[in-house]
Amino acid sequence: VPFFSQHFDRLLEAMKLLEMVIPASFSETFILKEIQHLLRVNKFFKSAIIRFTVFRNNGGKYFPVTNTVSYLIEATPLKESNYTLNNNGLTIDIFRDFPKVSTPFSGFKSGNAQIYIAAALKAQQSGKDDRSEERRVGKECRSRWSPYH
Repeated sequence: VPFFSQHFDRLLEAMKLLEMVIPASFSETFILKEIQHLLRVNKFFKSAIIRFTVFRNNGGKYFPVTNTVSYLIEATPLKESNYTLNNNGLTIDIFRDFPKVSTPFSGFKSGNAQIYIAAALKAQQSGKDDRSEERRVGKECRSRWSPYH
């Protein structure tokens, strides 16, 4: 898994910020083995996109009863097994309709993807390949293709 250590470190950082209890078994080795098992079971022997979702366990709605977590691993096979460049390039724009507010949570992906969906819809409507979000302070964010939103 390319850049797995960086993704794993970022996951732990987000979990700590959200005051989630990190299970003792949650190690790079354990998670990587879980991902590899999922890929084997689904017979994804080439390339795949992995989505690893961690969520707080049941109870309490906005006032958590527990900070323990569960996780879900999703794998989607890719057509290409190597990184390829788009020979045509991309046409992008800055999405200014809803500036992204900069907070300690801004650097982490979450289940709340409305700003990325709104930016992608606007890109489609205007014939662009992508739109990058604008932060409230006027600086660009990374695009939806970036591993770090």
